[in-house]
Amino acid sequence: MIYCSHCGAQMPDGARFCANCGKPMLPPPVLNNATNTPVPYDPNNVAVYNGTNVPMATVETVDTYPSRFTGGAFAYFFIQLLTILVSIISLTLLLPAMLCWEKRWECKHTYIHGRQLRFDGRGAQLFGRWLLWILLSIVTLTIYLFFFLPIAKEKWIVKHTHFADNGEPVEGSSTFDGGAGGLIGVRLAAFFVTLITLSFGLYWAVCYTNRWYKKHTIIDGCRLNFDGRGIQLFGKIVCWTLLTIITIGIFSFWYVVKVRKWKVSHTHTNDIPNLPPMPNSTVVPVGPQPNP
Repeated sequence: MIYCSHCGAQMPDGARFCANCGKPMLPPPVLNNATNTPVPYDPNNVAVYNGTNVPMATVETVDTYPSRFTGGAFAYFFIQLLTILVSIISLTLLLPAMLCWEKRWECKHTYIHGRQLRFDGRGAQLFGRWLLWILLSIVTLTIYLFFFLPIAKEKWIVKHTHFADNGEPVEGSSTFDGGAGGLIGVRLAAFFVTLITLSFGLYWAVCYTNRWYKKHTIIDGCRLNFDGRGIQLFGKIVCWTLLTIITIGIFSFWYVVKVRKWKVSHTHTNDIPNLPPMPNSTVVPVGPQPNP
């Protein structure tokens, strides 16, 4: 038997996550490249990665298990089109069910460090909340719609988002802890930067907003982070726009999916799951090392 390093709960051998607190178990020892001997995991044991000191296990995971989105452009277009049509025909009554279907597809094709996401929310669960949100928006003269609804919606979505390989989710292990005040501040900053830079700051604003959302997102005990930069997105957008013009608009089908792929590829987590070490690692430990 082993014990969780976060809450101390007893777990069976080979467990990847704690059934009590949902935190990932410590990864197996990595090999010291100089002596080829195991080095016990130490969260304070750091390595140089892209010029930054980070935990060695983070380097192993980022290099071996990249984050990626595998959804296709035409499937995404079909889902969006069907969602709009069904919502119009049903007078928005089936919109919650369609949104859950869309989110389930997105999670199925999203991998964070090689781990597939899973969404277990249902339209019937969201329907009651949806009616309440609409009522609050009407009563508050759309104030709730613009300032509080995005947070309420994100909290519900994240609550039902988990890692597919994590078994039965622990209640409360997936949460979104961002607030309406923080979101308002982020939106104001993004708006003013975009305005004073004559829209050139839009790419920074997109990354800034996405970074805020990710740092407040916890999935099965793993807090996410986003490292994409505006200048990187700017180069991608220029390239995709040129392709759209050259193909007389045909490439526009891939545009939204390309943006999502780029965002997911820059989404990470510092809470490393129990994954095998990267073979032939060239990570160089820095600072004091634990005794084998």
